Amino acid sequence: MIEDNSSDSGGVLRGTYHVCPSEAALHAARKLFPRKRDLMEIRRHALKLSHWPDTPPSVNSGQALDLDWEWVKGLPKNVTDVGELRIDDQIGGFNNLRIIFYKAAPPFGWPKNMMWILDVFQKKRQDFSVADLARFKAVRHGVITGYYAVR
Repeated sequence: MIEDNSSDSGGVLRGTYHVCPSEAALHAARKLFPRKRDLMEIRRHALKLSHWPDTPPSVNSGQALDLDWEWVKGLPKNVTDVGELRIDDQIGGFNNLRIIFYKAAPPFGWPKNMMWILDVFQKKRQDFSVADLARFKAVRHGVITGYYAVR
């Protein structure tokens, strides 16, 4: 929950999506940002995904509050729901940071749609490597089997 002190919003901002990090994303963020202050700043940016804009599926990029996003290119044709959130701020001495997310339906019993954080890293080149794409796909698969598989 993000606190907002403005009087017109009732004190709390509530998005239409629930944002949840994967274990892989938590590990990557803790490794990249050993200071808690930097972790909280990257968390603040990731929580902006809870206010995902209602865009048609044909739109390939846009903005989530004040951050740019784009769907990840290079994944198989059946994986169309993995995107990157671009952070231009310098956090913990790193710039050009990316939050990789998976836009999903709510798991059984959850009231909101989900935004799963798959990875956090500093992007050093324009495109994603084959290893990056394989990692995104594997973590997405882990989220699906861990939270959406019939038990």
